[in-house]
Amino acid sequence: RLTNPTATLFFAFLVNLAITLAIALGLIATGIDGIQVAGAFVYAGSIGASGFLFAGLALLMAQLFTTARGAMTGAFTLMGVFYIMRAFGDMSGNMLSYISPMGLGLKVSSFYENNWWPIPVLFALTIVVSVAALLICRRRDLGEGVIPASAGKRHASRFLQTPLGLAWRLTRGSFAAWSIGMLVLGATYGAVVGEIEAFVMNNEMFQVLLGIGGDGEAIAGEVAAAFVALILAVMAMIAVVPIITITNKIRAEEDGCSVKKGPGGEKNHEKACNSKGPCLTSARASS
Repeated sequence: RLTNPTATLFFAFLVNLAITLAIALGLIATGIDGIQVAGAFVYAGSIGASGFLFAGLALLMAQLFTTARGAMTGAFTLMGVFYIMRAFGDMSGNMLSYISPMGLGLKVSSFYENNWWPIPVLFALTIVVSVAALLICRRRDLGEGVIPASAGKRHASRFLQTPLGLAWRLTRGSFAAWSIGMLVLGATYGAVVGEIEAFVMNNEMFQVLLGIGGDGEAIAGEVAAAFVALILAVMAMIAVVPIITITNKIRAEEDGCSVKKGPGGEKNHEKACNSKGPCLTSARASS
């Protein structure tokens, strides 16, 4: 029972180790002034440790949910929550940045302070999450998750038998998840927009980089406007992702049930479809 999840963790460890070494050696090979060996390995180590932690979280989601779609949704939801926590923590200067794995990985301050302590902390969190996933895998029913999948209705409604209803049924979960995620992300960015000018005016490093002189408020306002434009571009790119994933999902459902109309009419059409596996296309026998 534990062979597959253990092999998955081992493979994830090797992949992230290879990524860590590739990034560190690549940075050192550039020969750019200011890139020290310690800083390169600290920076690469934080990326590798964070990747290994998210691999453990993905394995945990796979034990909690029965379907791959549910596990993927749970993993991406966690990632979004951690990103929002890091954003609030960085802007407010509170402990949320340390609680979020994304924020904790940035606390290494590579090429500046070169703090090593976040890397073993991330590995310790990975061990805790992985052990929890293995314990759940050992106790749960084979082929089932801790959170059971919904059985659904026995008979389809009249609306579900239409192409529009079928498309809505297949994509409503993704549509709701992405809508909530975009709303939360937009609210998060909107909450920090009003603090940008004060953040720029109170940060000496930003003042030096931007060359803020007498009219500092005007320059800070331009920075805020540029930030809003960047956020709108990012949100527009993110909005394309659910469209692509939903389209690919519908196409995958169709490819899983690609049939041709047989000589016996719609009855053979339905039989051929059922013979290939689960069919999500509604075909009624002619009366």
